[in-house]
Amino acid sequence: MSAGDRNALEERLEAIHTRLLNKDPTATADLAELALPILERYLRRRGAPWAQDLIWDACTRTILDHCDRPEAWHRNQRSLLGYLEMSSIGDFRNALDSRLRKSGLENLCPPVELPELRRNSSAEDEWLDRIDVDGLVKQYAAVLPDQSDQSVFRLMLLGFRDEADFSIALGIADQPETERRRVIKQTKDRIKKRIQRAGRDVE
Repeated sequence: MSAGDRNALEERLEAIHTRLLNKDPTATADLAELALPILERYLRRRGAPWAQDLIWDACTRTILDHCDRPEAWHRNQRSLLGYLEMSSIGDFRNALDSRLRKSGLENLCPPVELPELRRNSSAEDEWLDRIDVDGLVKQYAAVLPDQSDQSVFRLMLLGFRDEADFSIALGIADQPETERRRVIKQTKDRIKKRIQRAGRDVE
């Protein structure tokens, strides 16, 4: 985006921001229409194309939060677009942390400390760069040599919870439900134990 295009975009965003402050009921929809695709591209460029659903959730949360509290933006600290971009990174981090906790794998990729989450852009970019699912799968390939285990591990990292996804990865989709559940649980437990033995606690 050229400097001129960015300035024009800032003007449009600030016009909508003023309408939010004035309680214009149509301003939220206009902000979403303008800012959602921009924030999505921003996050995808920073190393998270594999988590499109989380990107969407984070961008939506950023816009809704700004619409709820437009007064939280301070012009003298950061441009409005920059503020929304940094907010989207914070919301993406929170969404990913939640997904990893639900998977029981949060300790595999501990984020860098971000004491100034909305302002420390270099630390935020570094953290996003570290969330590399394919890289983690390759890193643990030696202790997970079976391709089906690697597929399940990838699903766990990405926060999949649907039994059907794991059944397909394990090639047991045609098995009875009780057998599918037993094999899936057994596989997940085996993966966690092997990784733990490799020196990284995932419990």
